[in-house]
Amino acid sequence: LGSNISFFSEIAVMTQSWAPTKSEVTSYIENGQNLLPLLTTSQKEYEFSDEIPFARSGSNEPSKRLKTYYPMSSVSLNIGLHIILSPNKKASEPKAK
Repeated sequence: LGSNISFFSEIAVMTQSWAPTKSEVTSYIENGQNLLPLLTTSQKEYEFSDEIPFARSGSNEPSKRLKTYYPMSSVSLNIGLHIILSPNKKASEPKAK
């Protein structure tokens, strides 16, 4: 635009995903009653993995479930003006004494 004013733009892309490894039911209230103590371990706790065994786990073990990946990606666009207020001095030069 000029020697003291310039235009800039940026595009940033971040791609990632996340999958939990385990979960736990911490509250189970139905009709005002706390039913959490009545649940077995396999009903309260879950372990997530890429593969699950064919054999069924017992009621005192966490249930095995397949991992589900959740996308947490983003794209951003930044635009603006860069204005130099003091054209005679450069920011990187030290002051002379």
